[in-house]
Amino acid sequence: MTQATATQQGMLFGEIAVREGLTAGESVQACLEIQQKLRSFGVVPKRIGEIMIEKGYLDQNGVNRILEVQQHRQQTLAIPGYEIQELIGKGGMGGQVYKARQVSLDRIVALKVLPPRYAKDRTFRERFISEARAVARLNHENIIAGIDVGEVNGYCYFVMEYVEGDTVAELVEARGAIEEKRALRITLQVAAALTHAAKHGLVHRDVKPQNILVANHDIAKLCDLGLAKVAEGDDGEADRKGIPIGTPHYISPEQARGESDVDIRSDIYSLGATVYHMLTGETPFVGSSPMVLMTKHLTEDPEPPKRRNPKVSRASSDLVLYLMEKRREDRPQSPEELTDEIERALDGKRPAGAPKRGGGGGGGSGREARTSGANARRREKPSASLSAYIDPEAQERRERARRIRAVRIRGAKQTESVSLAVAIFGAVAVLIIIIVAVIFRPEIKPGAPPQDEERAVLLLKKAAGHKGRGEYDEARREYENVIRLAPSSQWARIAESHLADMGSAGGS
Repeated sequence: MTQATATQQGMLFGEIAVREGLTAGESVQACLEIQQKLRSFGVVPKRIGEIMIEKGYLDQNGVNRILEVQQHRQQTLAIPGYEIQELIGKGGMGGQVYKARQVSLDRIVALKVLPPRYAKDRTFRERFISEARAVARLNHENIIAGIDVGEVNGYCYFVMEYVEGDTVAELVEARGAIEEKRALRITLQVAAALTHAAKHGLVHRDVKPQNILVANHDIAKLCDLGLAKVAEGDDGEADRKGIPIGTPHYISPEQARGESDVDIRSDIYSLGATVYHMLTGETPFVGSSPMVLMTKHLTEDPEPPKRRNPKVSRASSDLVLYLMEKRREDRPQSPEELTDEIERALDGKRPAGAPKRGGGGGGGSGREARTSGANARRREKPSASLSAYIDPEAQERRERARRIRAVRIRGAKQTESVSLAVAIFGAVAVLIIIIVAVIFRPEIKPGAPPQDEERAVLLLKKAAGHKGRGEYDEARREYENVIRLAPSSQWARIAESHLADMGSAGGS
């Protein structure tokens, strides 16, 4: 039993335990976390039922009851020609995926089942059938193959090839970021799958780590075409209503906007977000809700992968940013172009079609290209002389506005110059007064220690500096410190004089 299968079995066990009222959801979650922690240490954990007995959350009778419900469910779910062996995962739209044996050919298959409560829903049913039809159109080594489809006892089912392995999401969860060359080789295979799908007019619309299986010898398989659509074909109800379709962590900007005319470039963006996750161990964006995530895909540039994981090369970091350009016109325009760019990254070369970036592989993400496009559009606007020719009064209006702006600019500069001159003059005057005072050494209040005299002079100098820079609050504080330090002294009288001047001038 694979790690993914064991996890799904534990979740199903816990789901039944809670539904039957035998324990609380928090207790189930605590035991699942124990299993996960043991697996992370390379230890094969006990079954969840055994752990729950040890923790006192269940007794043996409760465990037996749950196992009976599980067995009854499998017996109820009887698909002619197939022997169901175990639950191995959950697909989209409420479907559950079982490992089963196809009796006629004596081979192991994956059996995806849509329960009656979902099969009755038109939207779920249409998408389930759509996935089966989409897979039936395809025959490629990097796409999960379809075998059979049907309906029995209210269940819709779809039979696919069985692949022993883990999803990219499970690999990242178990080991963190995937080594760069391995991640790129997986990406290259997914690009081949998208190329094949595009040739058959299909857009996947839900490329993500959970939908990429990695089998023996690192053979990648793209799966779960439940959201796939035929390019130029009839859109589903959600598409027509402009409802975003996809997974928020990996959704393209155009899908986030609810656009219906998405094409293969949307899959290229989602693949870029997936590669980002593979290389860094993190999703490009984080957010407290799906809406926050989709907004970030629409408005924010992702942090370059190289900044999150310094081991990532500049070539691969730039490749990911290129795939995740906001405007689909700025991304690779076809799967073939995508394949070429991935191969360049494998050779350590920057993307050929990417916009120029700053040094270090962490520059913008197409802002240069978008800016140049805006500049080009501005250049296409009619010149000033042409506008004046079209409208004789235009030139006169512009000339009048120009003169007004010139007067304002000159006035502002003159005001700034005067203010600066006043500040400098004030600072110089204070310094002269201090120097004269030091030379003639006026008497300090009898009994004032020499160190206080020296401190008072330093404070006056500091105050003069603050005042010269326009830092009037700081200057006031230093003058007040002088008065407290050497009251009734010459230094105190100088400080009082400046405070009086600043008070009458309003501090400026």
